[in-house]
Amino acid sequence: MKPQIVTQDFGRHNADLAQTIQRLTESAQWKRLDTVMIIPAGGSVPTKAALSWMNLYAPPNNGFCRIPTVGAINCEVGEAYTATIEMSLAHPQLED
Repeated sequence: MKPQIVTQDFGRHNADLAQTIQRLTESAQWKRLDTVMIIPAGGSVPTKAALSWMNLYAPPNNGFCRIPTVGAINCEVGEAYTATIEMSLAHPQLED
């Protein structure tokens, strides 16, 4: 076996500028993509446990809000989702 040094190619995404522009345009990474995650943590999983699992990853470079169904615990599912969605839409940062 021949000795060799292996490195990562850190510039491959920007090697072809036209392809980079097309990739970014198609993926809409330049837009404001705020995300709201509604977590229906019913009786089978404690709300705090579900929140701890969801803290493992979030989309980079954009707003991300996790909304547990706190206050909607033991409510009917549709009722809980409706209240949580209304709360999200009323939030000042998500009005735009």
